[in-house]
Amino acid sequence: MTAPAMYPSREAAIRESLIRHAAVRAIQIRAELIRRARLLRTLQADAAARLVAIEQAKRDPVWFINTFAFTLDPRNVAEGLPGVLPLRLRPKQAAYVGWLDDRLRARQNGLTEKSRDEGMTWVICAYYVHHWLFWTDFKGGIGSRKEVLVDRLGDPDSIFEKIRFLIDKLPKWMRPRGFKRKVHAPFMRILNPQNGNTITGEAGDNIGRGGRNTLYFVDEHAAIERPESVDSALSENTRTIIYGSTPKGVGNLFFKKRFSGKIAVFTFHWRDNPDKNYAARHLDADGDLVTIHPWYEWAVDRIDDPVIIAQEIDIDYTASVQGIVIPAKWVQAALHLELPAEGPNQGGLDVGAEGDDKTVYAQRVGPVLRKVVALSGDGLEDDVCELATQDHLHVLYYDRLGVGAGITRTLYRDRDTLPFHIEGLANSQKPSGTEYADRPELTARQRFDNHAAELWWRLRLRFQATFRRVVKGEAIPDDECISLSALKDHPDVQKVIAQLSQPTFKKKGTNDKIVVDKYGEGSISPDFAEAIMYAFAPPPELERARGPQGGGYGLGDGA
Repeated sequence: MTAPAMYPSREAAIRESLIRHAAVRAIQIRAELIRRARLLRTLQADAAARLVAIEQAKRDPVWFINTFAFTLDPRNVAEGLPGVLPLRLRPKQAAYVGWLDDRLRARQNGLTEKSRDEGMTWVICAYYVHHWLFWTDFKGGIGSRKEVLVDRLGDPDSIFEKIRFLIDKLPKWMRPRGFKRKVHAPFMRILNPQNGNTITGEAGDNIGRGGRNTLYFVDEHAAIERPESVDSALSENTRTIIYGSTPKGVGNLFFKKRFSGKIAVFTFHWRDNPDKNYAARHLDADGDLVTIHPWYEWAVDRIDDPVIIAQEIDIDYTASVQGIVIPAKWVQAALHLELPAEGPNQGGLDVGAEGDDKTVYAQRVGPVLRKVVALSGDGLEDDVCELATQDHLHVLYYDRLGVGAGITRTLYRDRDTLPFHIEGLANSQKPSGTEYADRPELTARQRFDNHAAELWWRLRLRFQATFRRVVKGEAIPDDECISLSALKDHPDVQKVIAQLSQPTFKKKGTNDKIVVDKYGEGSISPDFAEAIMYAFAPPPELERARGPQGGGYGLGDGA
């Protein structure tokens, strides 16, 4: 990999890198156009070669797209690039085609979350065209919240005009025999006269009401007004639904599906896009060498709205939520901080009720979160005891007044024979007398509505300190931070990230005491986050000690 170029200023790094990258892209596009033109000339002149190409395209949708698909983007003209571009799949896009194949073969639903402008819709459209051409008895459905987004004749931003464009750009010998655009591609419908395959569109509350489909794609699912109604209709329509969207907060069905653990998820993030993730270096005002991503910096300057940046580019579901206890960017900083596992070895247990609420066990050693495990089924007491014993816990915390009272009764009864101490906390009890550095003039009892609010705030201060250390370079001791680096490859890491940023806080009463709503704007109990919160509860002998350092009392991030 080539080292990032160095520039004298941030502005120069952004400007020159964008120009350089556009020039490289122009060369790549020209080379791809030449490659395709030569191949098409060969195929046009050789009937046997055409048959081989058709068979190859039928068997391999990635090869088909990389050879015959074109896209339209008028914005490129301003950068000196052609508006009509060969669709050459990036590695992540090619992987997406394979992921779609897997969903169809397994008859499973899937969810696609994306940064803005990552080409998901074009790839979906090209995938549909491939199946429309080559499969037997294929019927594809496409829906979105508004009709004009699904189809508006002459509008290349609508999904069906993209499909028509892809078909128009195919060589004539690959189009279905007898296909006529005006006859076979009317409003909201595209028919293959050769094999009878169809692609149909629907919008709003009508999504899924019409007929049956091999595959159904729901675009911008997070913005659909009545998604539960759509889900109900689609359940009888097809065995494979692909929900696609950029995030739109946490109070919607798309968010719930994304973090339910019950659906396959594919992520299109700008950091996986080689046309956006290239780096450059510049000298900051202090003379330090700083690495930046010019495309991202340009997007931040151009959009100038931190909520849109976080939500639609960084895929932050909590970006539009006010009063978040632990902002997502703080959690991301903790994922990148590696610390030595030295200090108290203790666990947290969040006991789940029935339904989606899981029982979760968490272990930390000092500032390092070592483990989070979701448990289910019978014999949870034995599973918890085995985990805590294997991890050599000193103490295991749980909420003794909630549903945890039932599952931990056996453990507490046998506490004298256990190799670890079990400590029941009471979320609803009064806070401690601890003084925290962000408001040292007040005790926790004067600041927080209950003990749970204090525990969430302690966790907040750890994440805030971590953000300041990782992002701002402040010299903050290890034991005031938190490291989640051990979770990078955890199968539920995205769920952990989302849950940690789900709780919100506000001030109430004449004394402005802080109350925390663990649900925030969501509907899912943050079982992973609560287990982590309990794991970082202060040991009994430290209850009266000075709490974690940090700031950030207000609704902002305090950073």
